Amino acid sequence: MPDEEMASTLVRDVMTSESLITAPEGISREDALALFAKLQNRKTSLGQ
Repeated sequence: MPDEEMASTLVRDVMTSESLITAPEGISREDALALFAKLQNRKTSLGQ
C-alpha cells in the first residue's frame, strides 16, 4: 500500500473482526503456533 494511501486508511477498513484469533500478551512462539494449529484443525473438522 502506498504511503499516501496508508496515511488516510482507517484500521476498520482493512482489519477483520470476524474469526479474529487473539492470544495473551507474552505468549511464546511455540504456544502461539500450537494455538493456531488447534484452531485450524477445529475449522477443518467443522467444514467436513
